[in-house]
Amino acid sequence: LLGRIALDRFAALLQQLEREQPEGAERAELVARIDRERKAAQQAFTRAAALDPSRAHPYVALSQVAWLDGRRDEARAHLLRALAIDPDVRADHGQLTDGMTPAQRIELYRDLRKRYEGTTNARPEKVATLWFFEGRAAYDAKDWQTARECFRRTETLNPAASSALYYHFFCAYQLDDHDDAEARAAEFAAVSAPAFADLLRAQPPEPRAQIAAMIQWLADRAWQQGHVEHSRDLNHVIACLKDSADAWNNHAFLCRETGRFDEAFTSYEYALQREPESPQLWNDAAVILQHHLPTPANLQKARGMYEKALELARKVLASPDSSERARQFATQAQADAQANLAELPAR
Repeated sequence: LLGRIALDRFAALLQQLEREQPEGAERAELVARIDRERKAAQQAFTRAAALDPSRAHPYVALSQVAWLDGRRDEARAHLLRALAIDPDVRADHGQLTDGMTPAQRIELYRDLRKRYEGTTNARPEKVATLWFFEGRAAYDAKDWQTARECFRRTETLNPAASSALYYHFFCAYQLDDHDDAEARAAEFAAVSAPAFADLLRAQPPEPRAQIAAMIQWLADRAWQQGHVEHSRDLNHVIACLKDSADAWNNHAFLCRETGRFDEAFTSYEYALQREPESPQLWNDAAVILQHHLPTPANLQKARGMYEKALELARKVLASPDSSERARQFATQAQADAQANLAELPAR
């Protein structure tokens, strides 16, 4: 605790020195205070490391002290020692690899992995962490084959490391292994389509559009090859990303085709939020309640939705401004809603 307090003070005083740029006696006093806190932190964490060399945190703290003090090589050495003890320790990997080329990063993590694997208490999921960082370095170097193998190892050793699936998918796509790309992308989408979409959303506009197009192409390909569940999950990513009525409608249809009726209705609801004047969407959503989730409450709700579809269809057909395409859709929605209403049990 004393070391952490001293480290926080050391960092705050350095910021104060940079911000205020004092001169003369005031500067000398501030520099002296900085030196005292630096020494206090250094001594506290050195003592903690000596008392229990199996703990990673003191070495992480020592790396922070050295980094703030401008001793970059020493900071890196402390951080490497911490990661060799616990690859999952909270560490600044940007600091660790600062100024390194992708090839140097690959070598660093490869050596670190071998170092950790040589310990007596090496755990598979922690080895997986080092495979992942080695893979990220190879990914940045566009060495797709090496990177994919690293991510495969990550997934094997730690099936919960779902972020590796994203990079694996991208590498496989670059290698024109579309079966592998589809499988890994769909696997990640099944874990969390919103998280997948968030990764894409974090990209700059051009690569985001490129990767979204890759996922859409794989989703269409999966549908054509009869991999309907893969297509469903990949289209879920597209729906989360685009957040449009068409995208949610497409996902709802695929959920219906694969027996996921609760999810289908939810996606129809999202579609209706984006396009509340669509008679076809109101009808299609009601079909899920009537034919696949037919509780008394849902049947009553479906009736209201069919009536809404008919109201909207009549509105489209009565408007002189409606396009021919809109009229065709409204006519079909009207016929469907009337037929479905007729099948509902009497009130």
